[in-house]
Amino acid sequence: MTRAYVLATWAIAIALMAAIDASAFPITRLLPASPPLPDGAVRRFGSAVPATAVPELPGGDLRRVGRSRESTAGAAMTATADGRRLFVADTTGRVDVFDVATGQRERRLQEPSKDSIHVMAVSPDGRWLACGRTRGDIQLWDLTTHKAVRLMNDRADADQERRGIVERLAFSSDSKVLFSGIDPFMGAENAGASAWDISTGKKLWTMPGVGYNVAADPRGRFVLTGVLGQETPRVSLLDAATGRLVRSFNVESSFEPGAEGGEVVEVSATMDRRFTPDGQRLVSYHDDGTVRLWDIATAKELVRMKTGPTGSPMPGGLACSPDSRWIAIRSDRTVQIWELSSGRKLHTIMGLEAAPRDLAFTADGRGLIVSASSTPVLWTVKPKDRPRIDRPLGELWEELGAEDAGKAYRLIWALIDDPKTAIRIAAANVHPAEMAIDKSKFDRLALALDAPRFAARERAEVELLRAGITVPVAWLRNAQVETKSEEVRARLDRILVARQTGGPRQWRFERMIQVLEFVGTEDSKKLLNDWAAGPPGGFLTEAAAQAVVRVSR
Repeated sequence: MTRAYVLATWAIAIALMAAIDASAFPITRLLPASPPLPDGAVRRFGSAVPATAVPELPGGDLRRVGRSRESTAGAAMTATADGRRLFVADTTGRVDVFDVATGQRERRLQEPSKDSIHVMAVSPDGRWLACGRTRGDIQLWDLTTHKAVRLMNDRADADQERRGIVERLAFSSDSKVLFSGIDPFMGAENAGASAWDISTGKKLWTMPGVGYNVAADPRGRFVLTGVLGQETPRVSLLDAATGRLVRSFNVESSFEPGAEGGEVVEVSATMDRRFTPDGQRLVSYHDDGTVRLWDIATAKELVRMKTGPTGSPMPGGLACSPDSRWIAIRSDRTVQIWELSSGRKLHTIMGLEAAPRDLAFTADGRGLIVSASSTPVLWTVKPKDRPRIDRPLGELWEELGAEDAGKAYRLIWALIDDPKTAIRIAAANVHPAEMAIDKSKFDRLALALDAPRFAARERAEVELLRAGITVPVAWLRNAQVETKSEEVRARLDRILVARQTGGPRQWRFERMIQVLEFVGTEDSKKLLNDWAAGPPGGFLTEAAAQAVVRVSR
């Protein structure tokens, strides 16, 4: 028997075995096909699989895995600050890492296991991944070695039945501390907000009696949560270093118009809370369907937006765009994009498989990653219908300040597609030197707010209100600190709220800056740099300077 004959015989045998195996077990060889992507979806992270059964927990309490079967449909996810990687985990315990640009899985950190993962967060520096498991502990991964390095467990001595599940995780801005929130309504002995030292795994502080929707201040000062058991619902700030209560924001009831005059709708819970990425404001999402924008320094509500039902009580129904100008809100089986400065809806993403669990804007702001199934999906936020821009430049400039924010939003994207026209409009209509009030005039008007005559005080307030965005916010805040008059402080309060709320003129400049930032050409960057060199403290100067930092990353 020749060697060639033996090799040929083995080859035939192997082929027959493969054929028998493939015909006998065809199902085990086939991966479930992912459903086709709906209109507006860009890519899916992973192959869609049938929904995993909710794991059985002591007492059969489904709420401990997210309150309902429907609300656990989406996988938990978190993205790195640079937007390059997406981490996805679910009730099977698996942890996958995806490349956001391609949708390809880079690696599997952890295979499915008995320890379901409920929530995740990745540190700003990209080194640490924290996974909150349904057994009530936090698993910490070192992403430089791709290994789990420790477990952080509050009340490790308690029965698992009495340990609450971590509902929200957030890292401090310096990546040295992890904040966790546990639902107090499940009878958990470890409920409230806690802070953990990353290097040792030791708990630094715990604040009981607060909500589980914790968020970390991008500037490192506060932890955002809510005080429970109060007659008036409150959004609250804790000191990040000590956990002590610093400031509370009273959440007023909303009013629902109706045929017979309408009715007052009580607010009993906050569905989600976030800092804007610039650290200047707070956003809160409530069970009456309102989303509210707050000024951190004054605890004042600046803008109130009315949306639809959330579709799920899970955390994760709120996300802020990197430039702090848009938010994404979960509303039943849709996601709505809203503009914070105008408080108006811009765009709606439809065709989701279920109420979304987690939302995250991409680092460039052009997309939104939505987890509404076992496989998150990247959606474009660019509207399909965009207006013609072969019109007079002045007409386009005026339209950028439209009260109809959806109309302005579509124009923004049309101008992004035509950088030359966008730059011509910006160069012709934006004059940095005119964008800040003279300091001596401001000082004169601020002094007149405390004039002996009431009429003089009224005129000064009206003039400062008319000056609008040319009045630097920092000057108004300094004047508030320096005055000893309650009346002057109240007047400055009104001026400050009006200044931050804005109007068509402010919206127009903000939207133009967005266009140039998205365009990202050398010419658009030069314009932004020129505007950033304008009068110190001016609205345009500061907004352009922030855009310059973002486009330089």
